[in-house]
Order: sequence, then structure tokens, then C-alpha cells
Amino acid sequence: MVVSANYNPSGSQIITSSSLNNSWIWDSQTGELLDTLDGIAYESAVIDAPPSFAEYNAKGSQILISSGGNTVRIWDAVTGVLLDTLEGHSSWIFQPIITPQAAR
Repeated sequence: MVVSANYNPSGSQIITSSSLNNSWIWDSQTGELLDTLDGIAYESAVIDAPPSFAEYNAKGSQILISSGGNTVRIWDAVTGVLLDTLEGHSSWIFQPIITPQAAR
């Protein structure tokens, strides 16, 4: 089940996340699957819950993905590389919010 879908700032890509422990990047014009953020990256981080929300930053260069595993992961939107994991939250994170200035 898809739980989140968001366009990047230019409207050229869509990030979706699902209850199946996957997030996908799609070409919004052709519907072509461009990248999958799942599998090894999630398993190596020992996530105990699937992604719940995915959103691009204001520049479209990074993607934030929250999870029921009390983490937010920051991905490079171009390469699909995991850049950082924000941990230490005491409960489930449903939706990370990015300020318009992308300062926070």
C-alpha cells in the first residue's frame, strides 16, 4: 500500500513510500521507475518499521523518509545514497516537515 506520494520541486519526479518497506523515485512524465530506496539500505540500518512519509527538500537534492522505527533518513535524490540517519526520537515519526528555506 502506498502511504505517501510527493513531487520534487521541479515536478519532474515523484517519490512514493509504501507499507512494504520501500520508497521509489518515478519520472513524473513517463512513469518510469528511476530508483528504489529499500532492501540493503533499510536492512543494514535495522529498521523495525516501514517508511511512512517521504518528501523532497526545497532544492530537490535530498529526500527525507520517516519511519515507524523512530528515525528519519536523509537520501541523496540524485544518487540514491543514504546520507544521514536522525535517531533518538522516543516514538514513531509520521511526517517530517521541511521549511521552505530548507534551513531546518
